[in-house]
Amino acid sequence: MESSKNKQAVAIVCGGEINNTQWLKQQLSCYRFIIAADSGYDKCIACGFTPHLIIGDLDSVTANIPNNINLLTFPSRKDKTDFMLCLEYCCQQGYNNISVFGAWGGRVDHSLGAIFSLLEISKFNIFPKLITENSTAFITSKDCAIPKNKGYVSLFALGDNVEGLSLNGFDYPLKDATLLCCSPLGVSNKIVDSVGKITFKKGNLLVIIQD
Repeated sequence: MESSKNKQAVAIVCGGEINNTQWLKQQLSCYRFIIAADSGYDKCIACGFTPHLIIGDLDSVTANIPNNINLLTFPSRKDKTDFMLCLEYCCQQGYNNISVFGAWGGRVDHSLGAIFSLLEISKFNIFPKLITENSTAFITSKDCAIPKNKGYVSLFALGDNVEGLSLNGFDYPLKDATLLCCSPLGVSNKIVDSVGKITFKKGNLLVIIQD
């Protein structure tokens, strides 16, 4: 039986590109526990939320941090990003229902770093979602079904090939195919049925849903 921690929704707010503070405010109102990754604290304050915890080296925070906020601080010269440290904290606490804001978009290197962080933390059976106003990205090692949307669904194999991949309900279907690691074959597919079903036998699949 899952613990209450596993069921608790956690939001991680990073310091990347978030242009619509009203949208972020609406999103964060759905979460019981909010973690700011370094300057993600500024994003939280800008939309009227005080995070429950700040994790990072605090080298890019500009807003004043009150004494009553919990901090996990690290040196600025370190081998892990602030976002990865947040994911590791969630892993240690047993959280696995995690949404991430401000980690996708803006600096390309940070966006790629966020994707690779998802791949790294997936080794512990944790699969966070990177959420923007018009997209959701996540890594999965299991079959999944996606409701029809107005935009695109793109699929990438990360770490190794994805084997036995079948797509049903998509404009470009597949049956028992092998998606090579980092191949662009899965870019810009569309769901044509009410639900797009993705099944595969082996591998880690990056799913990007673009509205």
